[in-house]
This record gives sequence, C-alpha cells and structure tokens, in this order.
Amino acid sequence: MTFQTRRVVAAGLALLLAGPAAAQDAGEDWDLVQRHDAISASIAFDSGLAVAVRCDDGSLETYIAGLALPSERDIQRTVAYAFGDRPMRDSTWQNSEDGHALFADLPAPLARRFRSGGDLQLRIAAHGDAPTRRYVVSLPPSPAAIDRVLTTCGRPTVDPRDVLRANDSSTDPSSLDGPGPGWARQPRPSYPDRALEAGISGMAVLSCMVEDDGRTKDCQVEVERPAGADFGREALRAARDARLKPRPSGGGLVTFTIRFSIPGR
Repeated sequence: MTFQTRRVVAAGLALLLAGPAAAQDAGEDWDLVQRHDAISASIAFDSGLAVAVRCDDGSLETYIAGLALPSERDIQRTVAYAFGDRPMRDSTWQNSEDGHALFADLPAPLARRFRSGGDLQLRIAAHGDAPTRRYVVSLPPSPAAIDRVLTTCGRPTVDPRDVLRANDSSTDPSSLDGPGPGWARQPRPSYPDRALEAGISGMAVLSCMVEDDGRTKDCQVEVERPAGADFGREALRAARDARLKPRPSGGGLVTFTIRFSIPGR
C-alpha cells in the first residue's frame, strides 16, 4: 500500500481505540472523532471488527479494520456484501499492507448506505492459502456522524448515482484490462508529474455517466490512492477522450479503475 494509505490505517486504528478521548454525539451509536485534519465515524464490535468512514485531509476512505488477512502489498480483493436478506453483491477493496484492514473502492456510496444501518453480511474471497471468510455485523444507524464526515470531505449526503448503482450490477470498479465496460477507445492517461518525481504508483476509481453513443460525461473521482499525487485529476482528463462501446440498454452509469505504475517497478 502507499504511504498515504498506511498512514490512514495507523491513524484510523488509533482513533478507533481512542477510548475516553472519543467524542460521541448524543443519540449517535457511532463514535465521531476529530483530530487535526482527520475526522472519523466508527463502530467497533466485540469480535474485534470495526467499521469506519474517515476523511483525512480531504481524502475519504470507508474501511473495515480488525481483520487477520495475509500481509501482502497492494492486493485487490473481492468482497461480496449485502444488507439483510438482499442478494450478495461483489465489490473490490484494497488490502492494507499489514492485512488488518480492507478499503472500499467506492467509499462514498458505501458510507451513505451505512447511514441507515442494518445487518451487514460480508464474504471475503479466498486468496492464496487464505480461505473464504464470512462476517455478519449489525450496524446501528448513524446519519449525523457519517454525514459530518462526508460533508467534511466535500461528498454529497445524497447522490442519484447510488440508485443507478443499486440497479446495475455492472457498475462495480474494474481495471481497464479486466472484466467490466467494453472500450471503443480506452482512457490514455499521462503519468502525473508529481507522482513521477516522487517515484510512486497509484490508482483512481472513476464513475461516469455514458451517452447512448458511448461518450463519457459528468465523471467524478470516487477514490484515489495515494491522495495528493494528482492521479484523480489525470484520470478525469483521460476519461474525457475515452469512449465505450454502445450498450444495448443505451447509456447509464459506469465505474472503472485506472492504475498508474512506473515502468520497471
């Protein structure tokens, strides 16, 4: 994982374990903690699991901590989730380097869903020697705390795209060379100068509305890692010149991942 993501894990876990220092609003079941440039809404369970929505210096992350996954670097994992008895839905998450946390590739939509609470089912796909893992946690509703985090990060508390995502299974993030949207003309991003000078790799997840002819519009950055390296800005620029193959159902919403890797690393 990148330095920024590792810092989020360490700082986030510190906030989750803050104990008496944590500030909890009256009537809220999630802890709301603000320190310096970071604000976090979190809920911890007796099992050792914790769920958190965190804004750190303008970067939003929704993650699950307290896991015991293999310690591997930059691992993308498939996590199926559902609320209540609804069908399980696959999504992509990033594994922290120490294996203690998973970060959602769509942090804002998931955070907005967490606001309503409910029984959250999780199934983390097997990877290497690690078996499939299943968890069920009961999330209490927490509109005020999570809304505070979203607002601090400049994210809307209500987004019409969430309805489109709920009705279209093709909107989960996918890399350009994997399953997902069919490209008539792929995005061709340039490497951000800031990231190249720092010698770092990264990624950005975008969601875009698609015209009937496959052109993208109204693209927005769902998450970029690490934050502050201009990966999101460069991904947006590249998406403007991209085009998808027209779908039988016409336009709609598509979500995809653009990865940046320095050659030879």
